[in-house]
Amino acid sequence: MKKLILILIILLSACDTPQSTPTIKWKTLTSFSGSGNARSETFTVPAHWKILWSCDPNSNKNNIYNIIVYKRKVPYNGDASIPDADINQICSNGSTSGETEENIAGSFYLEINAEDAWSISIQEPA
Repeated sequence: MKKLILILIILLSACDTPQSTPTIKWKTLTSFSGSGNARSETFTVPAHWKILWSCDPNSNKNNIYNIIVYKRKVPYNGDASIPDADINQICSNGSTSGETEENIAGSFYLEINAEDAWSISIQEPA
């Protein structure tokens, strides 16, 4: 009976041990930077990737401006509807960078709508 209790305690303690989530290591596939509105070059990504963005509020006389980024699938089908923005942020001293993970493979380009300086990197798992 003592052996059974000991086995149960061991099994239960093993069940309570939290499983660690593997950390994804990322590598930069391509980067874009500019000021104002732009369209990126086409890039091809796997099913899991992310967009990293940064901006410089000091590049604007008001120290605040919008940065909006849309991803478009290639070839573009001519759909005139406005897609949901992948990034839609106010660039200010408290908000100068961020990222968004994407879960769709293919070739894309980005449409960047910004009032001043920005930088964008596309990353994929290493």
